[in-house]
Amino acid sequence: MKTNIRKLLLMGMVTFLATVPLVAQSATVNNALVGPGPANDPYPTPPGGTATYGTSTTINGGIFTVAPDNSGTGSGAFNPFLRTNNNGNTEVEEGFNTDYDPAPLDAIKGVHTHSVKLSDLTSITYNSEQYIRLFLDLGEPESVVINRNKTELNPLISLLELELFVNTSTGSVSKYADLGTKVWDLDGLVDTTLTLDYNILGGGNGKYDIVALFKASLFANFASDDYFYLYNKFGIETVSPPEYASQGTFEEWAFDTTGNPLKFGCENPDYAAAHQDECGGTPPFNVPEPDSIALLGVGLLGLAMSRKQKRL
Repeated sequence: MKTNIRKLLLMGMVTFLATVPLVAQSATVNNALVGPGPANDPYPTPPGGTATYGTSTTINGGIFTVAPDNSGTGSGAFNPFLRTNNNGNTEVEEGFNTDYDPAPLDAIKGVHTHSVKLSDLTSITYNSEQYIRLFLDLGEPESVVINRNKTELNPLISLLELELFVNTSTGSVSKYADLGTKVWDLDGLVDTTLTLDYNILGGGNGKYDIVALFKASLFANFASDDYFYLYNKFGIETVSPPEYASQGTFEEWAFDTTGNPLKFGCENPDYAAAHQDECGGTPPFNVPEPDSIALLGVGLLGLAMSRKQKRL
């Protein structure tokens, strides 16, 4: 009798679940770091936002902030490692840093697109945590002439994809599929677009517009000689909600060299805490104090002398 009741309950549950509509596993989230635009603009298209210097948004633990005003000495002024340009494609541009020649996808080959080792990166302390800091320079136009009667401000660009990888063998990857182990993704479990505004700083190439922070612990279980890859995609893939294509020169990423060297493996507190068996306990590790070591030595010496006397 109990078996029959269980069967009936199971059949009822299956029938109920079959009638419940499935919920999509992902949705689209649009984050924006878009400035207000000129107050006297008679044609505010695309509509202005509210972002100013220091405005931030956090996505999957990555922090994106409108940069403070900064002065460069022109293009390539702040250690770039990746430049991406649409090369005539008005919808989407994508690329990743590499030493491979010719540069894959829409990356611009040259001294400003190249491999990066984890030992090249540094970390800073922010809110009591360690982060690597990257800079993004947007090469969008301040204005675009649409027709004789209207000049439309168009400094926006949509960041569709941003992914960080570590490759343990090469800095000359030629295909996206070979970039290595993905450690961070703009999308994560949710499809996310980040719309950015070139015109908040009102500068050209050579000024960075966005500061991006990523937790240094993402790289804790790798080695300093491993390679760091950044893949990005900008442009338009949907019209609702609106997205904005690249219309200028290029988008350029650089890394900060002013922080502290990254820590790997057991020297990284986050890694050590998660790998206590490997690292010998939680930080600070269980290292004997000098006095304890001395006492241990005396004890061993006494034991050895005792055994020697017995042999005599």
